[in-house]
Amino acid sequence: MGDIRDQLQTLTGADLLASQLSAAGGKAFVSVNAKTTQLDMNDVTDFWRSVHVPTYGSPIASSAVLVSGDVDSAPVVLQLPVNECAQLQAMIITNADAANPSTATLTLDNVIFFQMDVPPSSTVVAIGFQGIEPCSMHMVGGQQLAINQSGATAAQVSYALTYALTSQG
Repeated sequence: MGDIRDQLQTLTGADLLASQLSAAGGKAFVSVNAKTTQLDMNDVTDFWRSVHVPTYGSPIASSAVLVSGDVDSAPVVLQLPVNECAQLQAMIITNADAANPSTATLTLDNVIFFQMDVPPSSTVVAIGFQGIEPCSMHMVGGQQLAINQSGATAAQVSYALTYALTSQG
């Protein structure tokens, strides 16, 4: 077994992180037996990809999730674990306040990427058909998607978001 495999042999496929491959892979170019070490690195990387990114960055089957809630109670809509990536497929924002419009601001890591007015007693599409993206947008692990709103009674503004994983922890 090569140097790379020796370093990683105690880990299962689910426990193996890309950062560990990167740290162990540095030896592939300075090792005495560099050619076999590089071949080992290719094998281990293919194995990692088959577990964590089985669809080469497309949504993973049966990984879709629907999250919803009130903007007032949870301005942070989604925060992915560090080793996951997702494709945000659809998002709607609903203003149930019959008298006051709402201004919804979507942020990704505290950077505003979209702001829209939600009329009283209305629902608008933020992500998806006729939204900010024609189909979807991507989010990487560690990022935080949040909604802030002003105007309407905060407890009456809600959201629904559908996403699917493209890489998993």
